[in-house]
Amino acid sequence: MSVATVYNNLRVFREAGLVKELTYGDASSRFDFVTSHHYHVICDNCGKIVDFHYPGLDEVEHLASHVTGFKVGNHRMEIYGTCPDCSAKEVH
Repeated sequence: MSVATVYNNLRVFREAGLVKELTYGDASSRFDFVTSHHYHVICDNCGKIVDFHYPGLDEVEHLASHVTGFKVGNHRMEIYGTCPDCSAKEVH
């Protein structure tokens, strides 16, 4: 399967609302299955991504709207660090 086929299918999935595209400043994208609101922890060494849920952060949207006057639609948060597997490799 070609890379173009993969990205064409991801575009179709995005348009159908099955996945959402997460864009980054370096023009790269990642795709995430559409589920409940969640956040990502990303390993700086290997790039592993782990989802976690913390619904209390929804208050940030309300505060941002109140302070800035923006009509806030959503937010995205990513935490960066070293995963347990990479941490274990550093010890040895």
